[in-house]
Amino acid sequence: MNLKEGCAPLFLEAFIKNLLEKLNEASSWVFLSFDYGDEIERKDLHLRAFKNHQVLDFKDILNHLASLYQQSDLTYDVNFSLVRFLFEKHHAQFSFFKSQANALLDMGLMELLEVFSKSVNYERYLKEAAKIKPLISPGGLGERFKAVEFVKKR
Repeated sequence: MNLKEGCAPLFLEAFIKNLLEKLNEASSWVFLSFDYGDEIERKDLHLRAFKNHQVLDFKDILNHLASLYQQSDLTYDVNFSLVRFLFEKHHAQFSFFKSQANALLDMGLMELLEVFSKSVNYERYLKEAAKIKPLISPGGLGERFKAVEFVKKR
């Protein structure tokens, strides 16, 4: 294998096709995904691993493969325009693509937090609310992670 740039999602279309065949047995469904990525394809080799809060690049992965196996999280940036193309090719209806922060807020995260605050003591509320901040933070996962949704309505 002589990859020079980019990441090739070799089985993505087959996965989406098989998934939609199963989902379409239902009268309606929602597919929602959150991940690293954007609508623009990256041309660099951006496969990376996270181990012990350290980021390892592709060369590090190749050089330490044995010690990383089942001990790290492999990831790359999803090309969401390709994901959208493949879902629509197989007749799924696109619903939205937006930052994780916007998706969570639009789906009522703050309202859910308010309901939660009424069911627990203040200390517990503060502890759990602090876990939400990185998910919607503009400098963190709130902007880095994206959300995409496809639907089939009755």
